[in-house]
Amino acid sequence: GWACCDAWQHWPVWGEEQYMVAAESLRTQVRRMAPHPSVILFMYGSDVNPIPRAEENYLKVFRDEHWANPIVASAANDTSAISGPTGVKMSGPYAWVPPRYWLEGAEKRLLGGAFGFLTEGGPGAAVMPFESMLKVAPEAELQDPATSKVVNFHTGNPAGLFYDLRFYNRPLEQRYGAARTTRDYFDKAQLAAYEAQRSFFEGYSARKYQATGVIQWMLNSAWPSNYWNLFDFFLNAGGGFYGAKKGCEALHPTYSFVDGGVSVVSSRYSAANVTVTASLHHPAGAELWNATVRAAIGPDSVSDTVVTPPAMATPALLRLRLWEGEAAGAAVSDQVYWVPVEDDKLDWDNSTFYITYCSRYADHSYLEQIPAPALRATALLQDPEHVRVLLTAAGATLAFFTRLRLVSAAGDDVLPAEWEDNYVSVFPGETRVVTVRVEEVPTGASVVVRAWNGEDVRVVVESSLQLV
Repeated sequence: GWACCDAWQHWPVWGEEQYMVAAESLRTQVRRMAPHPSVILFMYGSDVNPIPRAEENYLKVFRDEHWANPIVASAANDTSAISGPTGVKMSGPYAWVPPRYWLEGAEKRLLGGAFGFLTEGGPGAAVMPFESMLKVAPEAELQDPATSKVVNFHTGNPAGLFYDLRFYNRPLEQRYGAARTTRDYFDKAQLAAYEAQRSFFEGYSARKYQATGVIQWMLNSAWPSNYWNLFDFFLNAGGGFYGAKKGCEALHPTYSFVDGGVSVVSSRYSAANVTVTASLHHPAGAELWNATVRAAIGPDSVSDTVVTPPAMATPALLRLRLWEGEAAGAAVSDQVYWVPVEDDKLDWDNSTFYITYCSRYADHSYLEQIPAPALRATALLQDPEHVRVLLTAAGATLAFFTRLRLVSAAGDDVLPAEWEDNYVSVFPGETRVVTVRVEEVPTGASVVVRAWNGEDVRVVVESSLQLV
């Protein structure tokens, strides 16, 4: 559709020239996009239904050009006198909301909850990884990031609602604790982004087809921004990207923060028999409880609850693993949720189109107490484009939320980098293997590994070591 909030929506001041330019502009766009396989619909009024004359002109162009895909008057939940109800909603949010927002909102049929077709929405701020912010400003200018003029400058329109990170910083501090260092703030921001984006896509997937579609706001930004992106201006993918990737797995075990149950979401076109193991762990990694269940999941569907972990009197980590068939070899899905004793409480009565505040925040500050792990890493050059990384938690402590980066001999990130998984958790005594693809692995490259509460560990990419 057309860009919002500008001349394309200023119909009251259009003259004959604007009507002609608009119609012919649409014609060129229709001809250009008609053969493209990824176009799902055209919203010809952008955020607002066009006035009748403009809409009639647009509809004539679609008819003349034999446009075959759906067309919608606007992205909003509105009704046109000509084309009828749009059948979609543009109800936000655009600022941070907790993981339970999507499923609780679906149950209550409120705002951006996972029902209907959400044309734009998401959990708001997306603070760049620390190494990206260092490309914007030296660390000395990033001290006390929550109030840093540099960090807050790289947000939204200074004359709009999102000119700083005020909607984001309070829940970040309340849930994860005050930043102990500058780096700690950015590490916690990636954890929060991972959690927020994963739950967003999980919520809409788990409600298919009461939820008929969702368009995430946004994929990326045209400048180094701490708002609305899954990868940043430098093509660096942070926690939000990998949380979204995890939440969109084709076979995905998902935890509900609303009812506490685990179900399986399939986005495949064939049925599958799966094995799911759920286990609760002390934050340092020791197992407290586990259960293994088998389930049959139909094509493109959501199972009933397959297991409900017991409520814990102390905070715990919930690990979910899924295998196709028997539980053998590497799991198809392996992920961790941080489950509070008392969850966030949404204040729905004081919602706006862009945010629903919390009257109580979940307490995840216990994550600050996870000891630094004994993590071993090895990196092997597979071919000119691929590096395979072996991670082993050698001690008794979990290597929680471990970030992997491929860097050049000079220490610069090799970007874009397509990690098959990232921000992974490696449990005591276990090994994870993760592969990254880049355009070309530079000579002298290294992999930088950083576990939660740990320091950077840099290992040189070897070309002769054989991993088994």
